[in-house]
Amino acid sequence: MAGHTLEIIFQDTVNVEDWIPSFAPFKIECGTKDLFSINIKMDVTPTSITESFVTEFDVDGMNFHISKSEDNGYHYKISNPQKPNFWCDLFTNSDFSDGKAFLNGPAALRHYALGNFLMLMYGFSSATQNTLLFHSSVIEKDGKGFLFLGKSGTGKSTHSRLWLENIPETSLLNDDNPVVRVIDGKAFVYGSPWSGKTPCYKNRMVEIGGFVRLKQYPANIIAQQTGVKAYATLIPSISNMIWDKRVSQGISDAISSLATICKVYQLQCLPNAEAAYLSYETLTK
Repeated sequence: MAGHTLEIIFQDTVNVEDWIPSFAPFKIECGTKDLFSINIKMDVTPTSITESFVTEFDVDGMNFHISKSEDNGYHYKISNPQKPNFWCDLFTNSDFSDGKAFLNGPAALRHYALGNFLMLMYGFSSATQNTLLFHSSVIEKDGKGFLFLGKSGTGKSTHSRLWLENIPETSLLNDDNPVVRVIDGKAFVYGSPWSGKTPCYKNRMVEIGGFVRLKQYPANIIAQQTGVKAYATLIPSISNMIWDKRVSQGISDAISSLATICKVYQLQCLPNAEAAYLSYETLTK
């Protein structure tokens, strides 16, 4: 995936395609892994360990509870506040190269937790390798990838759709969490198994043509961002662990490289064809 390899091991006899169907395009024969290995167990309660509280937050109506163990590993616990008697656990080592997941409770909770555990392992194990999971929608056009950023509900998918409807020979590469890498001074975007509500799981890559952060506005105005402004435009689209120096520094270094290498813009816009034409013409001129 994006040139990296990882190992997913189910300890129980399961239909893997039912559990991680979006990973099918990325499947390869067993080989050497360079990111992480994760072991997954069903209906098993993990042994309690001594740990300290880090943080807690809610996403998608689910509760995420994060603790740190004495050996500097992490414990992620995902639960549904409406059904507090069930939860799923992920235990990792300090650099996220090894993980153990315990899936319990209703099927919906297990599938949700597993998808998030795999995303967490990927994002944080690759943080020091100039590899980032971006919260973004990506359009491919003429061999280049154009990433649309913004807060949830801003209109990233809508802007991609407007490109697809109005700009000839465009295609969707990913609609939620593509992978971005910096390799030998160039920036590339890759499809991933995580694409939000849009089933778009493509095992391909293109060079990045530019980033655009969207903001709803009663007019269409685009402005290039450089230097510190470019960095500030990109950084909110990355999940970070500000309490972990290794992860946080790796992400900061990669964002700094992208801000230097790539075109970065802010687009205040309406959800109309004119906004798509404006971003396209600006990014490709």
